[in-house]
Amino acid sequence: MRSEHDARRILMAICEPGLLHIASSIERHGAPETLERLRAGHFHEVASVATRAIQDLDESELEEEWRRSGAHLLIPSDAHWPVALNDLQVPPIALSVVGGGQIGTLASSVAIVGSRTATSYGVRVAENFAAQLCDRGLAIVSGGAFGIDAAAHRGALAANGVTCAVLASGVSRSYPVAHSRLFAQIAEGGLLISEVRPQAFAFRSRFLVRNRLIAALSQGTIVVEAAMRSGSLRTAFDAAELHRYVMGVPGAITSPMSAGVHRLISENVANLITQVEDVIALISPLEIPRVDHPLLALLSRRQGITAEELAHLGALEVSQAFAALAELMALGAVVRDSRGAFLLAPA
Repeated sequence: MRSEHDARRILMAICEPGLLHIASSIERHGAPETLERLRAGHFHEVASVATRAIQDLDESELEEEWRRSGAHLLIPSDAHWPVALNDLQVPPIALSVVGGGQIGTLASSVAIVGSRTATSYGVRVAENFAAQLCDRGLAIVSGGAFGIDAAAHRGALAANGVTCAVLASGVSRSYPVAHSRLFAQIAEGGLLISEVRPQAFAFRSRFLVRNRLIAALSQGTIVVEAAMRSGSLRTAFDAAELHRYVMGVPGAITSPMSAGVHRLISENVANLITQVEDVIALISPLEIPRVDHPLLALLSRRQGITAEELAHLGALEVSQAFAALAELMALGAVVRDSRGAFLLAPA
């Protein structure tokens, strides 16, 4: 049977991201068996599409695509997997990662999202917030699109900070093409991340599904300019569902570009912010890494883990893991679920 890495690489190539039944099967049976179940047509929802995709897949071509991309395949059992993604109901099958940055820096990050057709005001705000947050030691996460996304990335780069673009396309296919140079600059000291194969196209549906990754990776999401139907509102709602902080920058009441942000604020989905100090004041309580312990990086808020599993991941004796967990529970950083498994305390 295939390895977990190989099976996830293939599943990533043949399945659309964000499919609950695929994620559930992987969690229950593992990726190799899920791949075999797909071959056998066990998933009626995707069976015909997946069967055709498997039949059409040239595995040697796929391997060459990965080799040319220079991308690194990251799966949930890997040491550097961003455990914040485990808070998602449907975590990614795997990630393709390119760049000189360390993925661990995203544990202290803020997402900045907003309109593709941003005004000069929105661009200026996004750039300034990103630069100032980087000066405070935070990384900036966004989606690499025109408008606010690009301004956030550029602000971080101008401050010599770390920024991560979470792409709806593959990491080797610049979308938009006009941002090829920007993506190259991001990759120098930051990260390009995607949950699809390196040369995959950016379909419309993939943008909305991708937004959940931006929300999950970050401690909080700032929305700078969003019209009433902006896709960045989906990111904000995803962040709220994940119990991350949502923040909105107000604009002119006459500006359609700020109508969506004003809605988030009026419905108490987003906290109104006007300066970087407002952001720091909100997210600082999330910095449970004040309780500085390496085991915290192995825990998530959604999926519990046993002391035995934690001991294995942390290369500890089980007794050492139990002792550390008891200390972290006493400090309020860790809780237990109904099965007795350990999770990060709610934010």
